[in-house]
Amino acid sequence: MTKSLPRLARWICRQLTCNMFASLMVILNEVLSGQRSDYPFKEEDKPSENYRPWCSVFSSTAD
Repeated sequence: MTKSLPRLARWICRQLTCNMFASLMVILNEVLSGQRSDYPFKEEDKPSENYRPWCSVFSSTAD
């Protein structure tokens, strides 16, 4: 994801004029502050039910 965000920003800048970009920033700041609830964020990924942390696999000692 770290490489894709700068690429997205570059793409947006190529699509918009400076004034349009400034207007977009106002809207995005409103979304971030919670003033616009009609823009839902993507939900964070949750581990599956079968997920087991690796540290618990290796922490058991064999007797």
